Amino acid sequence: MLNCQLCDFYKTTESKAQNKSKCVCEYTGFVFHKKVEDYEMENHPCFDYQPNTGAVKAKRTVIYNGEGLKLA
Repeated sequence: MLNCQLCDFYKTTESKAQNKSKCVCEYTGFVFHKKVEDYEMENHPCFDYQPNTGAVKAKRTVIYNGEGLKLA
């Protein structure tokens, strides 16, 4: 049984088109179209989820030497 409703990423959103609310996992983007208790999944939607995060590469480095800033 899933217990996603206890998670901080489990959010309820309002749908203007259908005039009802949906529940969404903000971490994975999984949309719950029915009650969490009604899903017969063995693992949570986030069980094997690998977020797509890339490292940010700096193009310039700024050095502070006590007198002013210099680009390295």
